[in-house]
Amino acid sequence: MSAKANKARSRRAELGMHHQLFVSTLGVLVALLVSVGAVSAQPQDPESVFGAFEAAFNAHDEEATLIRFADDGVVRTTPPSPGTTGVFSGKDQIRAWLRGALAQGNVHEESSSIQVAGNTVTALSRTATDALKQLDASPAESNVEVVVQAGRIQSMTRAGTPQWVAKLQAGLARTQAAPAQAPSALPRTGDVPSPIAGALGLGAVLLAAGLALRRWRGSGS
Repeated sequence: MSAKANKARSRRAELGMHHQLFVSTLGVLVALLVSVGAVSAQPQDPESVFGAFEAAFNAHDEEATLIRFADDGVVRTTPPSPGTTGVFSGKDQIRAWLRGALAQGNVHEESSSIQVAGNTVTALSRTATDALKQLDASPAESNVEVVVQAGRIQSMTRAGTPQWVAKLQAGLARTQAAPAQAPSALPRTGDVPSPIAGALGLGAVLLAAGLALRRWRGSGS
């Protein structure tokens, strides 16, 4: 084979390597642009982030709701439910809190009086559930404060309004006055909780129900 032929062959091999390198680099750039586009498509301003959270929550989409929180985000509910501190830190604990709320079904939240100050959103949220309807206390009303950083919820605090807590307590009083019915069987570990007990997952406003029920059961023992 002549030197000229060898040179042409080497040239083709070199061009082929350059082509492969170009294609690989282009693929990396496209993937990077898609990733940046996906991030930029997420809402960044505090009010839009809160709106996206509420939309995902009302769609009962656990993953879409959870992604609105920062990895080290915190949810605080006051007063705390029995056996908890009322503080849920990190994605795993927030998922547990969120799953307890969404497991109720027919959960729908609407917020009004939305105010934004810097990176903080405050609102009056009304949360309807079947469990609260049984107590004539639906929707629950809670004061919500959300702090947003870098397009994610860094902290969320939920607290029941005094007016709604009074309505809930009246509903619980009517329930306590009704004749008690013996359970058909003792609950087993891992069973799905009753609607009223499960509603505690909604946070502060529903946690008051758990506290009241515990006091009632303790007084009757």
